[in-house]
Amino acid sequence: MYRFQGTDASNQPALLTAHYDVVNAKEDQWSYPPFQGTVADDYLYGRGSFDCKLQVVSILSAFEQILQSGESLKHTWYVAFGCDEESNSSTEGASRIVSYFEMQNLSFSFVLDEGGVVSENYIKGFDQSIAVVGIGEKGYLDMELSVKKVAGHSSTPTFPTALGVLSKAVSRLEQSQMPPTITYPVKQMLTNLGKEGPLPYSLLFLNLWATKPLLQAIFTKSSTLNALIRTTVVPTVISASDKSNVIAQQAVAQVNARVLPGQGEREVISWVKQTIKEDEVQVKSLRYNAPSKVSSVECNEFSFISNTIRTIFPDALVTPYLMLGATDARKYERLSKNIFRFTPARMTKDEVDRMHAPDERISLDNIRKAQQFYQTLLKTW
Repeated sequence: MYRFQGTDASNQPALLTAHYDVVNAKEDQWSYPPFQGTVADDYLYGRGSFDCKLQVVSILSAFEQILQSGESLKHTWYVAFGCDEESNSSTEGASRIVSYFEMQNLSFSFVLDEGGVVSENYIKGFDQSIAVVGIGEKGYLDMELSVKKVAGHSSTPTFPTALGVLSKAVSRLEQSQMPPTITYPVKQMLTNLGKEGPLPYSLLFLNLWATKPLLQAIFTKSSTLNALIRTTVVPTVISASDKSNVIAQQAVAQVNARVLPGQGEREVISWVKQTIKEDEVQVKSLRYNAPSKVSSVECNEFSFISNTIRTIFPDALVTPYLMLGATDARKYERLSKNIFRFTPARMTKDEVDRMHAPDERISLDNIRKAQQFYQTLLKTW
């Protein structure tokens, strides 16, 4: 944690946060050693270069530049870097930082964490880039589905087996989806895109009273857009017998759900039970993190961040949106009502897909842009 004292102590300080832990990397899958930090073809290759050392280093570089120049900042800034964001359920890192801030009776005018990027080719038909700022994020729910039946030898099977019953239940989940819902962040996103986008999108996005069924049908065809309007439910792990000639007494599957704001654990579990239609299948919750609170876009803080984005990325259309993954940002909700999620980088889908994957990288131009973004943010707030 760092504090940079401003000259005006009358206003609440602001908080910049990021994390410096990373996921693992299998070196034989990389073009360059994943922890060496290789610069090639105007990119910096390395695990964590995008997620999210870009922000850690750019934030520190921006403060170093200001300190070296002897400039003073008007408002006080705090910086907090977490060490366990990728473990998600950990109570170290950001959780401890939040507790410390509460002991100091600190609160913040806004919190800015990693999040949406300046997306290129995000939606077909939009020529301009779209800078998406997360104003909320989906919740996280792990469920266990289990079935117990008579065990036995594979030479004299009795049907249905525990694995057969469970497989049928899992298949039903894959063939079904929870009903679509257009939440506040998505509605705000559609409004912004409709106001500045091509005419066909304006008609579609700005007239939801008439176009909602068509819009939902279009979004359903894209995995990313579908996740914006639905609580997604997907089987991820299944296990039964550990021998090919033994019929398991118990089969177990894990199912992961990413929960929309406004929905919760009970609602999702109830839908799962109704969908699988198998009384023999037991469903229980393993882990649940509720969806985050949703920050308003009708505040000076959101306008300030949006204007800063436009300064560094003048061609970008800035819009709020709903984060599909989990970040440390939700842990700071007790300290501010204005929580925003944005990564100052221009990215295509192919580049974003390298996150947590082999050959994660960040362009040198994006590194420069990120440093400019934070310098501008610090000097103008």
